[in-house]
Amino acid sequence: MAQFAEQLLPLSANDFAYAVVDATGISGRWDFMLSYTPTWDLRNPTGSLSPDGTSASDPSGGMSIFEAVKKQLGLRLEMHKRMVPVLVIDHIEQKPADN
Repeated sequence: MAQFAEQLLPLSANDFAYAVVDATGISGRWDFMLSYTPTWDLRNPTGSLSPDGTSASDPSGGMSIFEAVKKQLGLRLEMHKRMVPVLVIDHIEQKPADN
């Protein structure tokens, strides 16, 4: 499951702002197939989201990666705040001129 969680961001970069972390506690190796429609394909014909901020319903029956993970795998994707390492550049000197 940890490997699957790592692959979610590259699979659907438009849907995830941050890396996905496995918190299922499920160990072992698993084979499964996940069918979903990328978010950009679920949008209405004008290419924008509906006024309420959700994507328009898809007459072909496509589902977002969030819906697919829930319906096909029985798992939930939840957003949680957590500590992550960050590199902060506080100050930088200009390159010194040649003498």
